[in-house]
Amino acid sequence: MDGKQIEQADYVLIVCSQLYLQRFRREDTEGGRGVAFEGSIITQTLYDHYCCNTKFIPVVSASGSIDHVPLTLKSFTTYHLPDDYDLLYRLLTDQPAVVPGNVGSIKVMPPENTSISTHTTHTDQLPAESSQPAQSTAPSSTPPASYDPCNAAFLVPFRAKGKYMVGREKALEIVRQQLLEGKPTSIGQTALFQGIGGLGKTQLAVEYAYQYRDEYPNGVYWLTVDENIDAQLTQIAVDARWIAPESEHAIKLDIARHRLKSYSGCLIVFDNLESVDAIHDYLPDASANPHILVTSRSEQAMFTDVKLDLLDVEQSYSMLVQEANRTPSNQEDESAARAIVVTLGGLPLALELAGAYLARRAAIGWCVYRDMLREDLQHALPEQFDSMTKHQADLFKTLIISEREISEEPMLVAVLDLLTWSASSPMGLRLMAHLLDVEPIQLQGALGLGVALRLLQQVPDSERYAVHRLVQEVRRQDRPLVQRNDWANEIMQRLGDWFEAIRKDFRELPVFELEFDHLRAWQVHAERSSPIASARLLWLQAYPSYHRGRYNDALRIARQAYEAQDLLLRPCEVLSGIANPAV
Repeated sequence: MDGKQIEQADYVLIVCSQLYLQRFRREDTEGGRGVAFEGSIITQTLYDHYCCNTKFIPVVSASGSIDHVPLTLKSFTTYHLPDDYDLLYRLLTDQPAVVPGNVGSIKVMPPENTSISTHTTHTDQLPAESSQPAQSTAPSSTPPASYDPCNAAFLVPFRAKGKYMVGREKALEIVRQQLLEGKPTSIGQTALFQGIGGLGKTQLAVEYAYQYRDEYPNGVYWLTVDENIDAQLTQIAVDARWIAPESEHAIKLDIARHRLKSYSGCLIVFDNLESVDAIHDYLPDASANPHILVTSRSEQAMFTDVKLDLLDVEQSYSMLVQEANRTPSNQEDESAARAIVVTLGGLPLALELAGAYLARRAAIGWCVYRDMLREDLQHALPEQFDSMTKHQADLFKTLIISEREISEEPMLVAVLDLLTWSASSPMGLRLMAHLLDVEPIQLQGALGLGVALRLLQQVPDSERYAVHRLVQEVRRQDRPLVQRNDWANEIMQRLGDWFEAIRKDFRELPVFELEFDHLRAWQVHAERSSPIASARLLWLQAYPSYHRGRYNDALRIARQAYEAQDLLLRPCEVLSGIANPAV
């Protein structure tokens, strides 16, 4: 039977046997291509009609079994021959066994007088209570469930902050404008929130979904990409009433996928996307034009990026006070609260967790908490306090960056490693390139991605970059320097070479001073692993004072370096003229 015959037929009887089932499943390698072809047509026809079936009728012979019916048809009535011959004949010839009778005329019912006459005012005059139990009123019948793939639903697993959202109003306006008027991509109107963990990407997507839910007549649907998408889709199919809950799992999934891929007028959120390959099978067909909103910790070229900045100091302060549910009561407390804000670097998740800690630990004041953050950041941001989106509340785990997330720019790992163990102040591109032994142009792509993901912060109108404070703290614990002595010694050597090359040139003094913090930071690291390198880097710190005419300060630093070198009981050629920084 070909496809045209199946399409034109009112009924198609499917005689199910063990051999037929094997061929339907393409398990018979010696033949059965016709059955396999028929199976494809049957499955596609049911899919196109959302599993509404009045055409395909499974039939089993006396020697057969219901187990021989293909899964695609098992949810429909199966006729067992010869026992069900009459039932099948009636169906095929449109002769129902039960014919409904004519509806009778309406019976007129007299009204019941349920009021008590006005002269009955005393309880002893009221009729005695009947000894018969009262007849309960029958509940009104609930209308049958309406299952239809056209149903629209709002299915977002998190609550919105609404008016308590801080510092993201402009971002919401921009993403709305992008989805309405922005340049379309190959899959339609898209917007992407990308960046470091804890930036508030998921929460902002939640806020957008709630704020604009009425603009999407075909619904709002949320998929968490790093979890089982198919399982989420089958649940969405039930929650949205696209199909009855008792339907086959495979059918629920087919309907949900078709609905997701073929409808316009809806919003689809793909949260926590790592690779576009994970959602390739769920992206819309060319004929559909939904709005797609994506959150990701890595760069996703297929989607249009909407810049999501860290909160500024005032926004951070407002959020911290709001989450802590208390306001600093004096100038000292306010100063401590602002110091907390600076430490947390405008990262919304960090501010949320810090505020939650203060809200639940009323005995801990602002000054005490500031000191806790400085001494033990991880203890001061404990994981037992959830965020609104229930994402990883352990900030340290959230901020650990896998190389997969930045795989498109391998040099970004090297940049992050370097800045993690350098000072927290910005480093210039010139010094950075020298320490990594590359040309500056080779770092442009990595630095651009680092800034885009908010891992790095660029000093405006300059080529100087710093790693986010919290990222630096987390990476220091995740990648201890003691486990990378060879790498650290190489950086120290190259750092000393760079500063030594410019130490005598007064014109280079501003550059020398700009990078001075990194010289000092690596000199401290060297004290633990390479005393020779430590003495050399300490000696170089004397040069700014020498050029500024502060000779006593320069001599004091030089002598400290000489003494440190002398204790090693081995000569160091670099320090041969250490008593005179001008050498």
